Amino acid sequence: MARQLIKTTREDATGFHKPKKAARESILKPLDENAVNAFTQKRQQVVEPPRPAAEMQSEDAVSTEGTPAPAPNDDRSPVTPKDTARTSNPADEKEAAPDAAVELVDLVVPPRKRNSTTLSITLRLRVLERHVEPLTKLQSSGVDVQSIMRSAFNQLSKVTFEPRYVAQVAEASGAGGWSLRTTVGVKPETLQAIQAQVRGGATAPRSKLLLGQVEPAWFSSLDQTIKDFMK
Repeated sequence: MARQLIKTTREDATGFHKPKKAARESILKPLDENAVNAFTQKRQQVVEPPRPAAEMQSEDAVSTEGTPAPAPNDDRSPVTPKDTARTSNPADEKEAAPDAAVELVDLVVPPRKRNSTTLSITLRLRVLERHVEPLTKLQSSGVDVQSIMRSAFNQLSKVTFEPRYVAQVAEASGAGGWSLRTTVGVKPETLQAIQAQVRGGATAPRSKLLLGQVEPAWFSSLDQTIKDFMK
């Protein structure tokens, strides 16, 4: 089917048939080269390179030589500007002076005698069953049981362990749970000699190997101390 042509019923509104107008003339004036050259010369005069130091020193020397020296017989006293004249104040100088540096010294501690060949072993000093009743009576009357035990221990002489095994006192321990702990020193060779005398002594508690040499004197001192507190 043939296409029908579109009929135009009004004038062409595209504007292509209208003639073009001439371009608007520029309102800018042409560049003046004389003005540019004048601006460049003025800028060079303002920004001048710094003069060498030697030239400046020579000018200062010339100005100094041209200045007349003051007359020797001039009685006039020199004038000191008010803003530069200052009166020395000892207090101000003291405040301005820096603090004296504190000299540090080394800490000196007196040497302690240490015997590296001595072993420290903790012993638990027990009470026997016969001690429980008197200690309970003393405690009920307001006496501290630990004070009694410390007093008994202080009356003991220094124990020196011998290289022989001594069994502990074969009496039952008290049921009160009272005991006193103390630390003693023993030589390694002494302890080894004691261990060698006991079957399984190398694995036995070291305190049990030593208590046999302490308990007789300890129980004797505790008996006497309890009697003294009972009076």
